Amino acid sequence: GRTGTRSYGPQGQTTPEDLADAPTVRVFVESFAPPPHMVIFGAVDFTSALARVAKVLGYRVTVCDARKVFATTRRFPMADEVMVAWPDDVFEKFGSSLGSRDAVCILTHDPKFDVPAIQGALRTSVGYIGVMGSRKTHAKRLERLAEVGLKAEHLTRVMSPVPAHPRRRQSQSAAKSSQDAPDAAHRRCQQRPGQSTSRSSSPVNSRVDRAYPAHPRHTC
Repeated sequence: GRTGTRSYGPQGQTTPEDLADAPTVRVFVESFAPPPHMVIFGAVDFTSALARVAKVLGYRVTVCDARKVFATTRRFPMADEVMVAWPDDVFEKFGSSLGSRDAVCILTHDPKFDVPAIQGALRTSVGYIGVMGSRKTHAKRLERLAEVGLKAEHLTRVMSPVPAHPRRRQSQSAAKSSQDAPDAAHRRCQQRPGQSTSRSSSPVNSRVDRAYPAHPRHTC
């Protein structure tokens, strides 16, 4: 939640256009609820757009990547926290606190990173899990997830691409998809907490700037 002052018209209007020349009531709202949390895996090109819009919607944003040359506050000044870490370390820190209002977005295409990120997200109660990639990329990703023991019923929580929207036009770019993701996550978490389902058929693509190093503790 966010603390602030809001103005309302006689019929509950809130937009500046509706409030023009109308009597208004100003209300101070003090929120004691923590803001929803969005964890973004992958310090890639689209992460900045995703993080910016998430902040507008009131999310606390954490950007995570194992490559310290890319995971920097200089690249992502809008993020509340930038972590140089692998997914298991991130979920060790945040996993128990993620709930139906929160979101995990995975923008990587390297199995060393996105497979453990999805595994970790599925072990939490997070309300939205979104991954980026084309139909072909996502199909290969599902194969890798099956190889590590995840069953089809577990993967119904994984939405691809980010955002998974049935009316998404194929001509829209991945950058626009990234910008829409926080709104999709926000609506999904509000309307169907903990039940992020379905996968879109949009061939939206992403890329990773550099390959990830070998995981210090295990490989996928």
